[in-house]
Amino acid sequence: MTPPNIVQRAVESGLKVIAICDHNSTVNTVAVQQAAGSALLVLIGMEITTAEEIHVLGYFPDASAARRVAIEVQATLPAVTTQMLERFGHQWIMDADGQILGEESRMLAAATQLTLSETVQLIHQHQGIAVAAHVNRPSFSVISQLGIFPQQSGLDAIEIFTRRIQPADLKMIMAIGLPVWGASDSHFPDDIGSIRTRLAVEDTTFDEWCLAVKRQQGRSIGDA
Repeated sequence: MTPPNIVQRAVESGLKVIAICDHNSTVNTVAVQQAAGSALLVLIGMEITTAEEIHVLGYFPDASAARRVAIEVQATLPAVTTQMLERFGHQWIMDADGQILGEESRMLAAATQLTLSETVQLIHQHQGIAVAAHVNRPSFSVISQLGIFPQQSGLDAIEIFTRRIQPADLKMIMAIGLPVWGASDSHFPDDIGSIRTRLAVEDTTFDEWCLAVKRQQGRSIGDA
């Protein structure tokens, strides 16, 4: 999952927009943007693990906003230990060519000390969009961890991991009333493009994507 490999696979799959949402980090997002050039839009995101061990996706307008959030998130994470490194592997920092520049010093697989509410608030403070990640998964989702989807969560949208979902579960998720879309949650190159969502937008920009999420000015996401 190096930047050039991600971009190549996305382009081969016919994707026009992808999002890089590493766990509790945004350090490699700009490298993927640089690798992509004008070939596709690369949204800068981050998959934050809350104190309740809920995964929340934050999407940001630029690298500066994302980095400010990452600094606050990582301040609550433990430092990498030898035991953690042996269990989870290296946390490489790469350039656009996939060359290794260094490693993250905080344990990105750990839960932060930020609650769900605090995480959503932090994302919004930096003009981001907060999305409940893979809500139909049996772990690390809002529903699996809390047993319910809180009405006052402040979340902007819902991601489902797969469209092969039980009708009753999909009906329950749709009844929450937030925009819903599918994503591949890719951890390997072959996963990229395996699940995709249609966008109704006028251009491939972050602002247009936000309008689609909010279903404003005729834009939409996940409706087809």
